[in-house]
Amino acid sequence: MKEKIENSNQEQTSEQKTKPKGRRAGKILKRTLKVTGWLVLAVVLLVAAALGCVVWLLTPERLTPIVENLANENLQGEVKIGRVELTVWETFPQASLDVQRVEVTTAGFAKANRLPAGSDSLLSVGRMRLELNLAKVALMEFDITELSIDSIRANAVSVNDSTANFLQLLPPSTTPEDTASSGLGIMPKVVLRKFCVTNNRGIRYADVASNMDCTLHTDSLELGYDGQRKGYHIVFT
Repeated sequence: MKEKIENSNQEQTSEQKTKPKGRRAGKILKRTLKVTGWLVLAVVLLVAAALGCVVWLLTPERLTPIVENLANENLQGEVKIGRVELTVWETFPQASLDVQRVEVTTAGFAKANRLPAGSDSLLSVGRMRLELNLAKVALMEFDITELSIDSIRANAVSVNDSTANFLQLLPPSTTPEDTASSGLGIMPKVVLRKFCVTNNRGIRYADVASNMDCTLHTDSLELGYDGQRKGYHIVFT
């Protein structure tokens, strides 16, 4: 009887020892999860605040001259932009960039190659809208949900393999060899899921050497990405 009483006492004391340990582990786990949750929430709020500041600071009045100056500094031509607007909150997690009244010309191309003055006019767009998935940008994946262009007029003129108005836009030092050696050849993953053109005013390509001149007059064009087949389908109307 004494042995049974001693054994029962030992079992009770062991249970009493394990209970506080189990409760303590549960409290530690709850505290860890609580701290982790607060940290995640803090990071989300900081990112949201940063995006809010960016959108608030980069109003169309401030963003438009920034984009226009960057385009003129990096392209050998003249770029005019009427308005640029960045939207995040209304389309989150998609970021939307709306660009209006774009004019791109290559000054001096027509005169240097004895071509009509209209050869300097390369691109005219009434409105251009791009939607990008922000969540994938951190993974170096540029998932473009939609790129739409309205009221476009394009005029690509080529004199020979090395001389064309669209090639003149590139800086003189920009070559495939320079791009590869500078590390720019490592490009992030880019997926364009939908591309559409509406109110087409004429997409023209002229080759002076072969005396070829063709213009696409279709009213609209749509290019869609098929994720299963990993290919595109195109529709003209």
